[in-house]
This record gives sequence, structure tokens and C-alpha cells, in this order.
Amino acid sequence: MLPCHAHAQGRRPRLDKRLPDQAKNLLILYDAIGTLADAVGGELNKPEHVAILMPPLVSRWNALANDDKGLFPLLECFTSIAQARG
Repeated sequence: MLPCHAHAQGRRPRLDKRLPDQAKNLLILYDAIGTLADAVGGELNKPEHVAILMPPLVSRWNALANDDKGLFPLLECFTSIAQARG
């Protein structure tokens, strides 16, 4: 689970101290996007918002291998976006 999202759900944030800074930053970014999606709900369904959020996330997804540990936090971010869009 990611930091803010985990915190919002009553769990303690967990960031592995062994992760490189870039990986930590991506976890924080994915969590921020997921938290934003949860907060704004259906407002995220506007094409201009989707056009801003989705291309970089899809690009990152395409760059990851199927066994990459960074895939799960990214998919969790996608889940929050999909739930917000309805």
C-alpha cells in the first residue's frame, strides 16, 4: 500500500528505506494520484483531466516488465482512477 492512501485508510505508511530515491518518488506520485482520484471522484471523468493523467501512467506501464515490483503500485493507481471514473 502506498503512503497517503494507506494513511487515509487507517494504516501506517510503509516505504522501504532500501528503495532508491526514484522508486520512492514514484510510489509517492502514484499514491498522490490515487488519493486525488478518490477525492475528486466523478470530476476526474472529464476528458481534459484524463488526457493529462493517463498518457504518462500508460507510458510507465508499457516500460515495466511483467515481473517488475513497481507494477503493483502503478496498477493500484490505475484502480483508483478507474473507480473514480465510474
